[in-house]
Amino acid sequence: MEIIKHFNTDIGEAKNWLENGNVAVFKDFFKKKEINAVKNDAINLGKIICENNTISTIKEVAKIVTKQDKSIQFYNACRELPSFTRFISSEKIINFLKKLMGYELINIPFDFSILRLDSHQNPLTNFDWHQDFPYNVISKNALTIWVPCLESCSEKKTGGLKFSRFSSGKIMTVDSFKIEKSGEPNRLRIANLEKYISKIDDQSESLIEWSMGDLIIFNSLVLHKSIPCVGPDPRFTINFRIGSMSEKEYVEKNMYRARDKYPNYFENAFPDYVVNVKLKKSNSKR
Repeated sequence: MEIIKHFNTDIGEAKNWLENGNVAVFKDFFKKKEINAVKNDAINLGKIICENNTISTIKEVAKIVTKQDKSIQFYNACRELPSFTRFISSEKIINFLKKLMGYELINIPFDFSILRLDSHQNPLTNFDWHQDFPYNVISKNALTIWVPCLESCSEKKTGGLKFSRFSSGKIMTVDSFKIEKSGEPNRLRIANLEKYISKIDDQSESLIEWSMGDLIIFNSLVLHKSIPCVGPDPRFTINFRIGSMSEKEYVEKNMYRARDKYPNYFENAFPDYVVNVKLKKSNSKR
């Protein structure tokens, strides 16, 4: 089952592909020099957080921040790098996404955008099957964006992403699923996942080959999971989400800063979608 398709500049075909719950990859959308500013700032940030001026590569940052248990500090600080915020709100990407999706006005939740650094030493972001919270729970049009800052391939064992069409781009409880009541402000985790895992896996496809500067786009409600990085090199990506601010419900219900109401926002908006589940600890998933 094909879920992932690569595009050049055919926006019309890509729009239809995304609206059908698929994943679009635009090859070499960004030039390396556009990404290097973010990467260099991340390296410098690693030097500061780890108090180590000898750091010179992202690989070293990934190794040291994990060893010193400073991953969360690194992730949070990266959000405030001017090079990072400039990148995800650049005219190049915003104008492209508006043209691609036909949005009149775009919103970006900067507080949950992230410069993500995955490595075999750090399982923190090895997430199981989930949906991304679109920040407007009514919206079915929010998009998740990934921009690789390093090459990823099977030979390097840097892992990647796996997508499933099982959710059909809907909030999972529409199909009798439930969301765990976890207070998690960034992901919609599926309760009792073991009941559905075989069907989800049967309708899945993996993305493990990408280049620095590719643009990976999918609907935030597309079911996906991490493929863990097990090689010596890290997986380094820019992640953010965008949505349309012109949706009628979005305006009427004053959803602009609704995510500030966590941990009760989602369950208050959709009480029938949430179930209390005792979270199971699993070394393989977190």
